[in-house]
Amino acid sequence: MGLARRYLINGYGIAKHFEAYVVDYRNYNLETVYQTEWKAASPYERKDWPTHGYSSIVFDYDNNRVLIYIESIGPKYTKEVGWATQVDRWILYEAKLLES
Repeated sequence: MGLARRYLINGYGIAKHFEAYVVDYRNYNLETVYQTEWKAASPYERKDWPTHGYSSIVFDYDNNRVLIYIESIGPKYTKEVGWATQVDRWILYEAKLLES
């Protein structure tokens, strides 16, 4: 589960989609179970290319939440997306889990 880097801009891998998979051990393949476009939800992400592609997801069962860390492409100092021309930021999103 995480960001899928599928775009290469000026030598830099960029992700625009959040995806989840299950492993198909019989066929040595990944089966997509969920896919959606990642939309910038903070002022610290570019609207056109919001994420570099690195992400980490932590399930915090004690506090009934999920923490999603993403490496975003900062809009303020990034004039052009690319290996030597962009500034990245780490952003933490918190999602509360529904009570069951």
